Amino acid sequence: MKIFDKNISLEGRTALITGARSGIGFATTKLFAEYGASIAMIGSSNAEDKADELRKEGYDISFFQCNVREEDQVIKTVNAVKDKFGSINILFNNAGIIIRKSILDMSVDEWDLMMEVNLRGPFLMTKYTLPIMIEQGGGSIINTGSSAAFKATSEGVAYDTTKSGIVNFTRSIALDYGKYNIRCNSINPGGTETPMLRSEAVQEGIAADTDDSKGLKQYYEMVAESRPLERIGTAEEMAYAALFFASDMSSWATGSAIVVDGGRLA
Repeated sequence: MKIFDKNISLEGRTALITGARSGIGFATTKLFAEYGASIAMIGSSNAEDKADELRKEGYDISFFQCNVREEDQVIKTVNAVKDKFGSINILFNNAGIIIRKSILDMSVDEWDLMMEVNLRGPFLMTKYTLPIMIEQGGGSIINTGSSAAFKATSEGVAYDTTKSGIVNFTRSIALDYGKYNIRCNSINPGGTETPMLRSEAVQEGIAADTDDSKGLKQYYEMVAESRPLERIGTAEEMAYAALFFASDMSSWATGSAIVVDGGRLA
């Protein structure tokens, strides 16, 4: 793709993207690559097939398998990405899960899992990427929050808590590391057509499984009802929000939380 505005281009930059195998992570991987970035796809399960899809289109993509909850794996992966590409200019902490249960129905193990994936993961990835960004003179960190960070959802006690944490985690990193020319912002999706939303449809008993097209359609319509735009979002729309923070279009934005939810919070 020929870029006419240098503020949009990601040429010469390396982006590390977690949760990159599907949904918002994969859409962002593809979009960032289209705008010139080299991509380190990070996933807890093998995604070489997805990386191959993009390499066949001519993009510079490498896949690294890593459980973002495990400190030793994160250290090894961040170092491997640095060795492979020479820099990490963009970190997109996108990996996340959702378990929809009330506090009385949720087990301690389920609560801990949500905290580990949704909060410990971004903490570890940021902790071990920051020194690289400091050494190279700057970078952009983007975290995936949720509109649920600002307005609670039914049976979302753990998810809402983690995403609220992500918003303030983002602000804290922005405050502490702006002096190193490192920006940190969050995108906060709502009601987006991804494997996570399909999982929610099953968890809430609307769809029998993630292949139940009738049940999924019904669930999507329910989600869309609460939004002025009267539809759910797409992963690609969230990727463009991430592109804004990854590129120089947002060169004076840090500590920001952009909500992309079809107007649920309006």
